Amino acid sequence: MNERDAREAMNLGAEAARVIDSPAFKEAWERLAAELHQGWLDCSVRDVEKQKLLLQQAKLVDRLRATLERMIEGGKMAEQAVKAAMPPTEDLMDENLLRRGMRAAVGRR
Repeated sequence: MNERDAREAMNLGAEAARVIDSPAFKEAWERLAAELHQGWLDCSVRDVEKQKLLLQQAKLVDRLRATLERMIEGGKMAEQAVKAAMPPTEDLMDENLLRRGMRAAVGRR
């Protein structure tokens, strides 16, 4: 994965996290789950077609949430990959130079 793709995955992951964490999404999710559950309870045992439709809807809803969660995880993994590929910052390089200077001054090698 190149840096551009990684940054895009990071952005998508962050956006997916904002969606899942938003109050509107949480409310819509709860309402949808309640509607599906109530529809299942109200469904006649003999109405096999309606049962299949409700099951398909429930599976689709679960797939949507799972997709958003995978996007979040992908964004986190991409962020780690970008951080791992970045060269050390100047502060770290300066600290290493300072340590080498201190070792040289003290006589340790």
